[in-house]
Amino acid sequence: MEEGRHLDITGTELIDYVVSPPGLAFPEVTTLALGLPSPAAFAHLATWPKLTNLDVYRVVTPPNVGIPKSFPPVSPAANTFPALQVISCWYAVNLSDLVHILRLLPPGNEVHTVEWVCGSYPSPAEAKQVISAVARYCNPATLKHLKLSVFALSGTGFFSQQNEPLEMSPEEIDLAPLREFHSLEHLFIEVGVSVRVTPQVFEQVPSIWPRIQTLVLSAIFPNALTPLVNHEHILTLVDALPALCDLGLRFDASRVLGSERPAHLRSQLKVLRVGKSPICSPFRVTELLKGCFSEA
Repeated sequence: MEEGRHLDITGTELIDYVVSPPGLAFPEVTTLALGLPSPAAFAHLATWPKLTNLDVYRVVTPPNVGIPKSFPPVSPAANTFPALQVISCWYAVNLSDLVHILRLLPPGNEVHTVEWVCGSYPSPAEAKQVISAVARYCNPATLKHLKLSVFALSGTGFFSQQNEPLEMSPEEIDLAPLREFHSLEHLFIEVGVSVRVTPQVFEQVPSIWPRIQTLVLSAIFPNALTPLVNHEHILTLVDALPALCDLGLRFDASRVLGSERPAHLRSQLKVLRVGKSPICSPFRVTELLKGCFSEA
């Protein structure tokens, strides 16, 4: 149903009629909520001149088509997705389906928000592929919000936990491709693949992402390896990022005393997601959190 400049399309036959070339053109539509598109549909949507918000309910991958190991490089025309600012999807089959849209973004695009939630856990290779695509096709000057996650519900149906990993793969996602995205304010990566976090990475975060408010990096899945960062690194990072409100990652909490009280700690932290961090004394960790992060 079309209302003003907003268009909400559901129903397979109607979708095919609208998005299949030559398809219908909606030159005044700014916000499109679209259910069940195929990857090929995005090339047609990229021609809509005023489309700023693309909200996809679910991407339908053709039968018997697996996840491509690589996407052939393309050179988007300057007039593809000329006004797009927000890309979101809550029902994608695969994390890599996002790449079908990213490949069509023109250089210097104005996309500031990318949220992609998929129903299956990606392999480390697929997760790395998507991070590389974000770095290649998004604009470092405008991207502020990046969320990549898995939304798995128990039971049968589209979302299932049948392929939920018992623990994260030893392979890691390297965030180095995102180093140039200095405007990032929200970075949320929770896809069942470990993110490489070292003390050296922590030292660089304040200069790489000085405006970061949300930083969540694969905190919820168990991992046999002890994290390389500990509670002292957490305190140093929070002090260096006064805008940080939401932090989530695995860290070594086994040596927490509970009495740590850094002088003049600058912190607006309201949420600290300890996830599957190794903890020897929950009481000491609680005392640390209460003493250092009274708002959390």
